[in-house]
Amino acid sequence: MMIISRLAESEVEFNLIDKLLEEELNVKVNSKSNDVVYLIKENETLLGTCILTIQDDKAVLNNIFVKQPYRRKRIGDGLLRASLNHVLSKGIEKAYYYDKNQFLVKEGFFNDIEENTCDIDKFFSSSCCGEEK
Repeated sequence: MMIISRLAESEVEFNLIDKLLEEELNVKVNSKSNDVVYLIKENETLLGTCILTIQDDKAVLNNIFVKQPYRRKRIGDGLLRASLNHVLSKGIEKAYYYDKNQFLVKEGFFNDIEENTCDIDKFFSSSCCGEEK
């Protein structure tokens, strides 16, 4: 089994991501219009995606999704870490998600009144799944 997490690159990959989110979540997305689009694949099967938009000095997590059979295998954690590492390399230190999401809270996002917030440096100072090192 070969699992790869990387930035989406081609029109075909963006279309696969859009189709996955529409079929699984009933959400219409134009993933190509976002700044950071990570995907995770096993061979040629798309397992999940993480989509972020960069606004000023912060990253807004628009969507993170892993297909049901692949959940609880730390695939979402790897996908989130790859995506946040990418935005951190661009000098962005905060990430936000404007909805309630228990997975992100478990990963280390802090649940404020209107948003979930992540200090990306602190995120990487903890081990997988938000546990302190």
